[in-house]
Amino acid sequence: MESRKGFVVMTLGALLLLWGIYDCRSNAEAQEVPLLGGACTNDPPDTCEVRAGQPCDWSRHYWARVVNIVDGDTVDVRIYLGIGAWRDERLRFPGIDAWEVRGAEKPKGLLAKEFVEVWVESAGECAFILLETDQKRGKYGRLLADLVVDGNYLTQDLLEAGHAERAPW
Repeated sequence: MESRKGFVVMTLGALLLLWGIYDCRSNAEAQEVPLLGGACTNDPPDTCEVRAGQPCDWSRHYWARVVNIVDGDTVDVRIYLGIGAWRDERLRFPGIDAWEVRGAEKPKGLLAKEFVEVWVESAGECAFILLETDQKRGKYGRLLADLVVDGNYLTQDLLEAGHAERAPW
């Protein structure tokens, strides 16, 4: 009976190991990154500046691609970690609160979401967008981070366009 249990345990372990290797291999081979309905395979730029003359601080800055826009202050991104590694995260923009896309705020919320869509698309198809974060998370577990293109911060642009208000988080 003991040898049968051992065989079952070893077989299950081997199957899980093979499944894990297959899963990792398939993720590593799949370099396509969806970008708002498209697919991209290019690598991120070799150099990085937040603004002209201000180099990136790699403890706070990462290259990312926006894969989904949830609303005016939340997006889903795929973050490039280097050596072909990616991480999917839901971001919450810090310091602002945009109107919701449901309920009484829906008309204003949809305008805020559209503003974010246009802002992201202005970076260009398959473009990497700079993500700036202090690695903190909001109350729903979302990574608090801002997006930067050509020295322009999305949160500041949302505030200036009237699509968001300042918030304490």
